[in-house]
Amino acid sequence: PSARRRGVKGFVNIIDGCNRFCTFCIVPFVHGRERSVPTEQVIAEVAALAADGVREITLLGQNVDSYGHDLTPRLDLAALLSRVHDVPGIDRIRFTTSHPRDMTPQLVRAVAALPKLCDHIHLPVRPGNDEVLRRIHRAYTGDEYLRIVDEIRCWMPAASITTDFIIGFPGETDAQFDNRLRLVEQGAFDACNTAIYSPRDVTKVAAYVDVVDEQTGKDRLSALNQIAERVAAAWNRPLIGTTQEILADEVGRTRTNKVVTVEGAPLSIGQLTSVRITDAGSWVMRGEALVPVDDAAALTA
Repeated sequence: PSARRRGVKGFVNIIDGCNRFCTFCIVPFVHGRERSVPTEQVIAEVAALAADGVREITLLGQNVDSYGHDLTPRLDLAALLSRVHDVPGIDRIRFTTSHPRDMTPQLVRAVAALPKLCDHIHLPVRPGNDEVLRRIHRAYTGDEYLRIVDEIRCWMPAASITTDFIIGFPGETDAQFDNRLRLVEQGAFDACNTAIYSPRDVTKVAAYVDVVDEQTGKDRLSALNQIAERVAAAWNRPLIGTTQEILADEVGRTRTNKVVTVEGAPLSIGQLTSVRITDAGSWVMRGEALVPVDDAAALTA
């Protein structure tokens, strides 16, 4: 922790390794099985960052939702989030990365109930076709994934949901890829991180021979990105004219993790500011600063 950059935002690792063994992933071979950081150690690190002026904390793990199952007494992520929520000086809390299999309704409700938890869930789907999901060992179907998305939007209507896609997994047919495109439309994601599959020698899928050729992978990536961009713009356009709270760092970000550039005078780093959104594209919004949230709070104190 002492080697990390001190600033407005801090990152705290809470669990290392992974027990899932997705067929494409090297993490279990490099980092081993899941090992949770003791709760008191996590809280102490968060408190130290808060004392250094950090206002936003992101709790990290390859499968962050699995936190605490290996601790004695057994704990869960919801309980840890509640403890981090009580640390003075922290205004915003995020966590990543979640596995859909471990994003339970109980966890969603716990996140919705804590005011400092940001309205943003990053939930990687990887492929979007059931057969490819089975071959990757993701342990859920496309419909099950969409039910989790519905659960999040039920309890957190203002939340943004972002995801990850792997393009060109060995054996993926054109029909299976088209099924993935429909999932992007159905999930209506605020943003999609996309990448073409690349093999890792120690993984199971490295032995697969039905490799998708490079040009097909590029064509599919382009098609997916076009739809993702259109869907993201559809989410952002209704925000024009609304007031959003941003935290200024290298860029300003809303509680939903959307990037906002602010017109006029530069914002003070580390300041929470209310911004009226004046324009919105797929990935960046523009706005004009109103009364800083911190100043308004001081005036009403």
